[in-house]
Amino acid sequence: SEVQIILNAKIQEGSYIEIMDFPYPKSLFKNGKWFGEIKITLGYNPPLDSDYGQEYCRTNIDLSLGTYSVDEETGEVKYSGEVPLEKKWYDKYEKHQVENGFKWNPIKAYHRKISRGISGDGWKLRLDCVGRLGVNYVEQDVLIVINIKDPDGGDIYSEIINELTEKAFVHQELIVNNSIRLRN
Repeated sequence: SEVQIILNAKIQEGSYIEIMDFPYPKSLFKNGKWFGEIKITLGYNPPLDSDYGQEYCRTNIDLSLGTYSVDEETGEVKYSGEVPLEKKWYDKYEKHQVENGFKWNPIKAYHRKISRGISGDGWKLRLDCVGRLGVNYVEQDVLIVINIKDPDGGDIYSEIINELTEKAFVHQELIVNNSIRLRN
């Protein structure tokens, strides 16, 4: 009823990465809406420079997982960020992003339970990287952990594995061994 996807990527300041048709369980699409529970953790190792005081973190990476729809007449793709929720105009000020949106923080965690459903043709993952003062930095590693859960307990794990294979994602299963020790 739950699947965890771990993505490793490299991104350079001033660039972005998009994954259209992100593998999201089709069984969570009911009555024209998407459901489920999503947890995302983003981690990266930004360049640091103590010469800049409290602005020592020199790059910021933002992540967004959301739905998209294609206008049949114009072919225009419309995107709606769902995790985290897309920012409103008043949320776009730097101060608000630092205080409430983890801006300049190299570890970010988001959670959303979608119980009323959201519309869209499919899912898209987007990463953006910006640097301070417009200085270009070398590319940096990014690690993303996405956990998707079916609130009804359906088998979405097998579904995601099949989607990853269909969409030619290079993937492998991580084997986790748990050992339980009992003391008498």
